[in-house]
Amino acid sequence: FLTYLRNDLHGIFVQSAEALKGLDEGNVNRMAFRQCERDFKHVFLNVSDFNSVLNKELKLANKVFNIRHELQHIVAEYIDEAEANGIRIETALSPTLPMRLKGDASRLAQIIRTLLSLSIQSIEKGVILVEVEFLREYENAGELYINISSFDASLKKRLLSENIPQQAKVNLALAVAKGLSDMMNGGIEISDISNEGILYRFDAKFDVAEQAGHLDFHK
Repeated sequence: FLTYLRNDLHGIFVQSAEALKGLDEGNVNRMAFRQCERDFKHVFLNVSDFNSVLNKELKLANKVFNIRHELQHIVAEYIDEAEANGIRIETALSPTLPMRLKGDASRLAQIIRTLLSLSIQSIEKGVILVEVEFLREYENAGELYINISSFDASLKKRLLSENIPQQAKVNLALAVAKGLSDMMNGGIEISDISNEGILYRFDAKFDVAEQAGHLDFHK
């Protein structure tokens, strides 16, 4: 917890220092300051969530939500930021994915945003693939799997003999996401894709609110 918190705060302090460089000359980087403010707010919320998860005080909602629309809205939030950095995001939704699930949509979105944000930070340029499938265990229940893979174009220039494992980005938000996934009877795994990038794999159990599903692929 303290390591993650220290890393997050250090990042904010570095951003603040960069924003303050032009202050003596009267040049105030307002966008950088606003970003620092948002980042600090996220740290505050993550500390609160971490404490609630650790003390088993956090309660998950159990409402019907449209999983396909939820995924598309979340990915859309990151499109502009990613493309500005030379990163393309693609999503592949399995035919087995129902239209509606029953559970805590806001906490699921929090987990996906965390993993997607970490994936964007882990590569210089390339492709991020979000693959979603649902394996039915019973007629009205099953397990949701979300794989977020990052493929860094710059790593392909390396020789195969180098094969240096990539270091996954971790922060306090990831610790919270792991706690939330555990509450959903699931988990988060991180693995290295040799000479290409990082794979974040999330799974959790959900009830099915609607049977229909169809194949979707978006760029």
